[in-house]
Amino acid sequence: IILDLTGSEIGLKGVKALAEVLKLNKSVTVLNLSYNPITDAGLEILAKALSFNETITTLAVESIEIGDAGVRALAETLRNSGVITHLTLGHNHIRSMGIVALSNSMAETRNIVKLSLAFNSFTLESRAAENL
Repeated sequence: IILDLTGSEIGLKGVKALAEVLKLNKSVTVLNLSYNPITDAGLEILAKALSFNETITTLAVESIEIGDAGVRALAETLRNSGVITHLTLGHNHIRSMGIVALSNSMAETRNIVKLSLAFNSFTLESRAAENL
């Protein structure tokens, strides 16, 4: 099942409710939350819920107003859960620290086969870029 909630004005309250459902989910394989005001706090909640999920292989969180803190939480989930293989993080405010966390996680697990980071605020000057 594809759950596409693009542009649905889901904020922190909505993410909290969705996170509880995703912990128990056994059928959604694609989750698209792009273009919602989720922020770092919301992605941290979502990342924790995804650590319990064993079916979502594609996660799209493009333009959800996140930065390094949210990406670090997601990177930790990716490190501990090998389910997500396709990840879209474009049009956010991710800087070098978030890329380092994501890169380190990916180097350990090697599960991500497709990654989109278009239109973010990082540079590829750090050694972590070697892992991408």
